Amino acid sequence: MNQCAHFEWLDEYIERIQLAGASGEIDLPLEAEKFGSGLSRSGNSIGATVGDAGVTAVTAELKNLNKQMKKIIELKKQDNLVAGLFYVCVIALAFVYVMIISR
Repeated sequence: MNQCAHFEWLDEYIERIQLAGASGEIDLPLEAEKFGSGLSRSGNSIGATVGDAGVTAVTAELKNLNKQMKKIIELKKQDNLVAGLFYVCVIALAFVYVMIISR
């Protein structure tokens, strides 16, 4: 059985998913094919001795990871939104403070 030697840092993976359009559904078997995992679009193995159960298990695991990555991306977006609102509030309070002091 061929082993996959692909490694990718989580931050780079998140950026790649965002660039690919995380709002749309990613075709996971096709994505696996890009990295040479031996899966075809139909889900059958190519040259590997992986059975149909193994292919469906890998596909299910990839879909689970895809869902988890989408959750992480959404949490990061929420984190950025909260940080932005915090800075807007700080700037607004500073502006009000300057207006009160200048009177």
